[in-house]
Amino acid sequence: MSVLLVLVGLAALDSYIFGTAMPRVIADLGGFDRYASVTTGYLLTSTLAIAVTGKMSEHYGRKPFLLAGVAAFVVGSSIGSLTATMNQLVVARAVQGLGAGLIQVMTLTTVADLFPPAQRARASAFFAAVLATTSIAGPVVGGWLADGPGWRWGFTLNVPLGIAALVFLVTMFPNVVPDRRAHARVDWKGALTLTAAIVPLLVALQRGGTVVPWISAELILLFTVAVAMSVGFFAVERRTRDPIIGLDLLQQRAVWSPIASAACLTVGQVGTLMVLPLFLQGVVGVSVRISGAAMIPMMGMLVAANFMAGQTISKFGRLRPVAVAGTCTVAVAGGLFANMTAQTAYSTTVINMLIFGLGFGLTMPVFSVAVQNAVPVTHIGVATSSIQFLRAIAGTVAAAVFGALLTHASIAGRSVEQLLASRSHNSVSADTARLMLAASVHQVLLGVAIASISATAFALVLPERPLRKSNAAPRK
Repeated sequence: MSVLLVLVGLAALDSYIFGTAMPRVIADLGGFDRYASVTTGYLLTSTLAIAVTGKMSEHYGRKPFLLAGVAAFVVGSSIGSLTATMNQLVVARAVQGLGAGLIQVMTLTTVADLFPPAQRARASAFFAAVLATTSIAGPVVGGWLADGPGWRWGFTLNVPLGIAALVFLVTMFPNVVPDRRAHARVDWKGALTLTAAIVPLLVALQRGGTVVPWISAELILLFTVAVAMSVGFFAVERRTRDPIIGLDLLQQRAVWSPIASAACLTVGQVGTLMVLPLFLQGVVGVSVRISGAAMIPMMGMLVAANFMAGQTISKFGRLRPVAVAGTCTVAVAGGLFANMTAQTAYSTTVINMLIFGLGFGLTMPVFSVAVQNAVPVTHIGVATSSIQFLRAIAGTVAAAVFGALLTHASIAGRSVEQLLASRSHNSVSADTARLMLAASVHQVLLGVAIASISATAFALVLPERPLRKSNAAPRK
């Protein structure tokens, strides 16, 4: 299990490092208009990996896909260490995203294969500890690399660690081929129609208003294809025996309400992590290192709240009060974020981030458990993959939408790049760029606030059900 812990930690650490370092990357490479494309490409490829490989591994085993994931992550890191343009960086992160998605889904399923339920909670605790450590260390490392040896080292360090993990996996890791779903089929039609729906939508959101007008033949065609393929995707999912998304399960309020709330929280999380480093470095005017340090209290609070929520649920056996408390706290933080301006102090920003960390941490153990508890044991797999998949889709679309808001509000992207590259924020041009950047960040944080309030609304309609204490199917 040690190598799985290392792989999960490596992928998570990489994301936190580049979340903090991205403003400096923009300063070095330019291309502010492609700021969101880096995140969108990563999320898109990881989402597609999650959608397809779970069922494929039931046929061919976990090991081949875990090896493919590590290999893709190493290749993406190698490309990133040599990148000289934003387009190359987008490609590098997209390849990394494919690897990270394979690592994520194969790690979760391998742990479920190797450990029975009585031991699985203890194994999951180790992964939670690794993720907590990376969430705290990642921003600090990202700030140190960006201010010190250079952000490309964030890619370079992944290569020897990934190669070492590959050698271990090839020589010592078992290939687990489950017997319980030997007749499961891969939903190729669903995966293809889903890809054909998402890609045109993301391209339209990123090009609209900047490269081409919103009312143009190109965008109309892209949106039409996206809608048509979305209709085709749901039609395919209704007919297939092993769908990517369990549409019949989504008809239950006990299933769709926690999934909807979790998806809204993912939107808020993506928007927050995308723009807060940009706000701190470009608007408040702190260094990359201090910006990274500002993430530590939020992540520490998130970890503590996550632990507290888990203990509360285990003791009292109730999910809804924790879900409502967490989403309400996130909504408060979203409102505070939306009111931040170019005059907002560093300390105020950190306090707002602490509140967000508290609320988001409270919700982390709730919604997956709620979905799994609402369905029969025989449907836990498809229910779990559905919530993971829909959260990933929400995050991918959110990254594209928020990126469009950033780009459209900051019309003079070159001024923003110069601001991020400058050590001085006192000139007239710098003040103008700061105000432009603050306005664009405000648009995104307003979207975070709306998503947070929506998450609260869905949590309020979550039905309270006793937590299942055995593997027997719940009685109706």
